[in-house]
Amino acid sequence: MINDFGKYQIISNDSGAQITSTLFDDHEILYLSPLSVKNSPARGGIPVLFPQFANLGLLPKHGFARNLPWVKSFEKISSSEHSLQYSLTVGTNFFTDWPYDALLELDSTINAKGFSQTLRVTNTGSQPFEWTGGLHPYLIVDDVCQIQVKGLCNTTYYDCHNPADKLFESEFLLFDERPCEKLFDTAPNLIIQDKKFELVISTSGFSQWMIWNPGKMNNLADLPLDAWKSFICIEPVIVSKPNRLSPGETFVGEMAIKLQLR
Repeated sequence: MINDFGKYQIISNDSGAQITSTLFDDHEILYLSPLSVKNSPARGGIPVLFPQFANLGLLPKHGFARNLPWVKSFEKISSSEHSLQYSLTVGTNFFTDWPYDALLELDSTINAKGFSQTLRVTNTGSQPFEWTGGLHPYLIVDDVCQIQVKGLCNTTYYDCHNPADKLFESEFLLFDERPCEKLFDTAPNLIIQDKKFELVISTSGFSQWMIWNPGKMNNLADLPLDAWKSFICIEPVIVSKPNRLSPGETFVGEMAIKLQLR
């Protein structure tokens, strides 16, 4: 749904509670592919990954939350802010391989301070459960080969394309036409520097950063061949150590993005 009010706008999709656009003073923060695949989430925006990250389990890739219809439970629009909340109730009869009860709530807000998103996961059942996942923002850039990401120096990471645990020792993370899929063990504040802008992305609750780009040789049916240059995914996630929730417990994970135009 598009809301033409004020300088700060969110475009959302009830399917998966997926934010597909965030306009910050008329500047778009998120990339969205013009292509689509039937019965699949949109390529871009901010998909919600729950209760499984990638293929690390018995469920479909990235779990089921991004494929289900969420309920919009709150929305507020003014000339200076746009905020909304979605919720998803999951029951024990949803999936054989994940027989638990949970309530997911996703709050999104954009204003002069930037864009923020909060994911709450509550165990509403009688059995504890563990989950992995997080948020998957596609941050728009002019050319991924010309950006640099600062803040990861002396952080251990796992390189999915060259399987090994390594120590990142450079001041900046740089990109080229090769695919990038690096899981960092901690989640410090990061600065993404582009020619026209600087993004500061921070998180709490989530314990790791996944940094992903498919590279030049991508074979994704819902992504134009040259579109890999137009985004970088910097994802606040929980992967290596699943989050465990006892009955009645709630996890709270937050992500904040601040934009500074050059």
